[in-house]
Amino acid sequence: MVKLRLIPTGKSVQPSFRVVAIDARTKLNGKYIDILGFYDPIKKVVKINEELTLKFLLTGAQPTDTVRNLLSKQGVLEKFHTLKIEQKKATATKNKTKTTSKKAAVKTVKAAKETKTK
Repeated sequence: MVKLRLIPTGKSVQPSFRVVAIDARTKLNGKYIDILGFYDPIKKVVKINEELTLKFLLTGAQPTDTVRNLLSKQGVLEKFHTLKIEQKKATATKNKTKTTSKKAAVKTVKAAKETKTK
C-alpha cells in the first residue's frame, strides 16, 4: 500500500519535511516513489504539487494524519472528493446505460421468439 507521509530533512534545530509517496513498509528515510511537496513548520511554508498528489490519491494512496491536515489546508482534499464524486456519477451513468441496453436486448430477443412461435 502506498502512503503519503513526511520525511524529515534539515537540521534537528531547524526541521523541515518532504511530502512523499512511499510504500507503507519502507523505513522512515527509505526509498520513496515520488516527492510531492515540501513543509517547513518554522516558517509555516507548505508547497504541494496538486496534480501529482491527486494522481496518487485517486490510485488509492493513504495520507498520514499530518499530511491529511496539510492537504486539507491547501484544498487538495476538497478537489479529491469532488473528483471522486464525479467518477462515481460517471460510473453510475455507465452502469445505467448498460442495464438499459441489456433490458432492450432481452426485449428484442423475447419479441423475436414470439414472432417465431406465431
